Amino acid sequence: MEETNSIAITESSALDIKRFADNSAPAYHPNGWQGPHQAYISMSESGGVYIDYGPQHAPYQVYGRTLCWEIDPCLSGKEINALIDKIRPLLEIVHDGHSIEWDGRNHHGVLSDEAKEADETIIEICRYTEPSQEVSTAEEYLFSCLGIEEVWREGVSLEELVDETKRGAVGHAIVLGDIKEAILREAKLCFEESEYPLPEHILCAMRQEKEISEEDLTRYRTEYAMS
Repeated sequence: MEETNSIAITESSALDIKRFADNSAPAYHPNGWQGPHQAYISMSESGGVYIDYGPQHAPYQVYGRTLCWEIDPCLSGKEINALIDKIRPLLEIVHDGHSIEWDGRNHHGVLSDEAKEADETIIEICRYTEPSQEVSTAEEYLFSCLGIEEVWREGVSLEELVDETKRGAVGHAIVLGDIKEAILREAKLCFEESEYPLPEHILCAMRQEKEISEEDLTRYRTEYAMS
């Protein structure tokens, strides 16, 4: 599946290369407890270069019509742009030496000897290109080690916490998803399931954000006052 948020750029080459925002993580697609899906730089038979992810089982991939080189899914958009710029001369060699031939049953992609050498070099370059920062969902970044009360301290408003989180992530983490919504989801989960009462500043913020009703809040306070 091709990255839909990419921006195509027009250049003099036969390649049509997609570019990505510097502080994005276009190759990172969560796969539950298994971590992110495998990610690839892909090149179609027409010369389209983009990011793909997941198992490479589509017929046009299995038969070598679209070529794929595995990359670290945590690479940032800036790092992917730089990587593609680095291997671009090799991609052009592969593209020029890539032909589609019929074997009597299927159309297969075939590489010339020069294209095969370039392909092997691309594999090695991609293999040893590592991300400079971590990538995580907002929930993982905020709550993997800390509880809601430790993250959302008394005297800190919701907006201040969101800004603080964004500033703290700069340079060492790309946080995916809406941070404010992640905080409120965690607060709501604790409101509904935790055996310990939430502090008043979180309850008031949840009511202000209409995550809970006035009736919910009154019943919650009453229940914990009686326990």
